[in-house]
Formats: sequence, C-alpha cells, structure tokens
Amino acid sequence: PPPPPVFQAEDGIRDKRGGLVGSEMCIRDSYRRLRLKRVLRFVAALLAVIALHALGVRLFDGFAVYVDLFLVFTVAWAFGGNPLTGLTVGLAAGLAADAFSGGLYGLHGFANTLVGYMTAVAVLNLAKLNTSGAAIVFALAAVAQQLMVVLLALLMLPNPEPPTPVAVLWKVAITAAMGAGIFLSERHLARLSGKMRRARESRLRF
Repeated sequence: PPPPPVFQAEDGIRDKRGGLVGSEMCIRDSYRRLRLKRVLRFVAALLAVIALHALGVRLFDGFAVYVDLFLVFTVAWAFGGNPLTGLTVGLAAGLAADAFSGGLYGLHGFANTLVGYMTAVAVLNLAKLNTSGAAIVFALAAVAQQLMVVLLALLMLPNPEPPTPVAVLWKVAITAAMGAGIFLSERHLARLSGKMRRARESRLRF
C-alpha cells in the first residue's frame, strides 16, 4: 500500500480564527457550553421571578409594597462575587420591576444595577459568610436600594410618593429572611451534590 500522507501541523488546526487544536478546543467548547447553560438558567430564573411576582400581585393586596422578588433575585445572583454579573442581573431584574411598578421606567433598573454591583464587590471582600451574615447582606442591599429609589424619585419626579417607614422595614425584613432561606438551600444542595459525587467516585474505584 502507498505510504501515509505526511502530516502537517496545519492539518490538526480546525479553528482557523483561534488557531486552537485538540484539548484546547475541548476546553474552549466546554467553557462555551457552561456559559450557555448559565445564561439559560438565568433567563429561566428571571421568568420564574416575573411569574411569581405577577401571581403575588394578583393574589395579595400590597404584595409589591412589602416583597421585592426582583431585588432578592439580584442579590442572590450577585453572591457569586462577579461584579459584571451583578451589574447585568441587576439591570435586567430592575427593568423587569419597572415594567410592573407603573412609575418612572428605569428607576429600579438603575438602583438594582448599583445594588448588584456593590453586593458582588462586597462578597468578594468578605470572609466566608454564614446564614446570619448572608441575611445581613440582603438586608443592607434592601436598605441601599430603597434609599436610591427614594433619592432618584425626589430628583426626577414632580410629586414623588416615597414608601412609608413601616413598608421599608417590612421589605428589608422579608428580603433578609428570603435571602437567608436561599443561602441555606444553596448550601444544602452543595453538600448533597458533594455527597453524591463522592459516592460515584467510590463506586468507580471498586
């Protein structure tokens, strides 16, 4: 039989733009799949928050006054410690909240964007948080958001209607409680996932 063709280095490069080959392309493709999964998970979670908010407003009078699911969503995602993610999630969630508020569009979008960014930066600089620490972070984020919304309304609206102190206190308390619940749930799921992974690894060794 004829001898095999001489292999050229260019033959192994399938990505002409990136010049990647072999394991490098596998790493790149796996990163793309991971990023796509994260984006899809974010979109699905935001749609679920929108649906829950719409249901709550429909079933309970004053639901939007005391409960801010969009703020909780923003802070929970910002807990990953990525400032860019905090900015993006805060902007998307804030604009969704503005669509339901009926007030000045962009008010919550601006406030939640800053809250998401500040939360991510704070988490990066904090030591390992426990449940009470997570609740405090959520509560402070709620206070910061309310202050920014009130200040922006005073500056931009002719006749602003700021929330009552009682409503603000309830919103801060509910946000802190929901944040603590989310933190506990994520920690429990992480432990359960670790146990399942170790169980699979032990079965593979045997």
